[in-house]
Parts: sequence; structure tokens; C-alpha cells
Amino acid sequence: MGIICHYLDGYPLEEHYAICQRFLLEGMDWTSISENIHQNGVITFDISNVLSCFPHLELDENYKLICYLAREYHGIWGRIAAVKDGDPSDPVVDQKDAWLSKLFHGQHFELPETAAPPMEAIYNDGSRDGYFEALLCDLFLHAIPYTRFERDNWDIIMTQPPADLEQNWDTHLILPDWRPRAIGNEDTDTIILCRRVIENGLGSSSGRDRIYLTQYNFQDTLKMYHAFGGKNKHSMYRGQIDDDKRYNENRKCCVSSSTAILIAEETEYTAK
Repeated sequence: MGIICHYLDGYPLEEHYAICQRFLLEGMDWTSISENIHQNGVITFDISNVLSCFPHLELDENYKLICYLAREYHGIWGRIAAVKDGDPSDPVVDQKDAWLSKLFHGQHFELPETAAPPMEAIYNDGSRDGYFEALLCDLFLHAIPYTRFERDNWDIIMTQPPADLEQNWDTHLILPDWRPRAIGNEDTDTIILCRRVIENGLGSSSGRDRIYLTQYNFQDTLKMYHAFGGKNKHSMYRGQIDDDKRYNENRKCCVSSSTAILIAEETEYTAK
């Protein structure tokens, strides 16, 4: 039997993005967050309830998701990390250089030594929508620290080309079909989709959105993934989860590796 392709265009993406936006606006007090950062330099809080936005995902009962936020040139920045119950969750701050760091670009900090990338502590239910949500969740968790004060958007999944593709985009690859799809027989192990990177023109950004054809390959387990260098050495995360006994038919690994090719870029900057 050959490899089977399953289209994921039935997933309610618009509804999903509306739920995530509502979480940002109603579930997080950004005024209080900003004031606390100004007073304390670095703040942390439990954001495990973000999984309510993803019905096919589940957080490991032994972990919580902690959001770490500080200030930088353009606003707020930070990371979300998985922290095991009982492990230290406080950020590591170099008090010797704290005043200088705050003066120029905000408080520098490091994550706790055992804090792991959040998707390592999250399961999907084994369905194609579950794997798809794992990608959506990964993009959202990475973006949350930036969405209110630096970027109003995060990378979004395209199911069809932009309406102005021919007029306002430089196209490098013509695609006959933009629908996201899952590749695999009984189990999904690969998802291919078009991902739009929303640019804002700050810092080194050109301000021109880009669209990538991206392939995500899911891991069955984490131990071998880490053994062969799966964790980015430039990542802030110093910890990892290697307990592969946690997985079963209804609790699948949510970690994936990806490759991408640029297929289109806006011809000029447009205010978002």
C-alpha cells in the first residue's frame, strides 16, 4: 500500500484563531503584566490553561506551563517552558549586571536548568486533527510573549493563496493546491502546509510577509530525538524530557522537526 494523503482543510482554522485571540484579550491582563515587568524586571506565571484552546491536546499531569516575560527594546519578550512539579520554576537572573541590563534593554534572564520546551510536555490524541493542533499550539506558544506589544500576529496557516498574490507578491514557486495535508497510513507522521510569517518592520524585519511551504516530521519518542541533536543548541531551554513511557495510543508525542522553502514574499511593506 502506498503512502496516503489526507487533506486537513476540514479543520475550523478561523474558529481556532478567534479562540486564541479571545484567550489573549480576555484570559491575560496585559496592563497588569506590563506594570509588573516595569517593577520587577522579570515575571513568571502559570499559563497551563492555554491548552483550553486546543481540544485535541493534553498537558502531562506532572508538568505545568510557565510563562517568563521581561522587557526589551520593542516591548515585551519571553518564553513559555514546561516545568515539572517540584522542580524550581524561578528564572535565573544575574543580579550583578541587573541594573545595567534594565537600563538599556530590560532584564536579562535564563530559564531554570530543568525547564523544557513546552511541546515536550504536551500530548495529542493521535488523530490527524491532534497532530495539526500540535503545530498550531507550538506556533501560538512561541508567539504569546510578543503578541501584545511587539507583534499583533503570529505565523498563520494558509489554506489558499492570498487574494492579491499576483499583484503584490514575488512568487518563487507555483502551487496548484494550498490545502494542508497529513501524510501517513494508520498513523500521521508528516504534515505539509503553507505557513505565512507576519512581519512588522521592527528591528531586522523587512516588514514584508513571507510564505513558506513547510514539512513537519513528528517524533514517536523524545529520547532518540535528543540523542541525535534534536534540541537547538542556541535555544534558551536547558532541560528536556526523556521519559518515553508516558506515550500510548491516546497520548502521542507533539514534537516535530521541520524543513521549509520560501514560495512567496510581499513586494513591499504594508502596515499590519
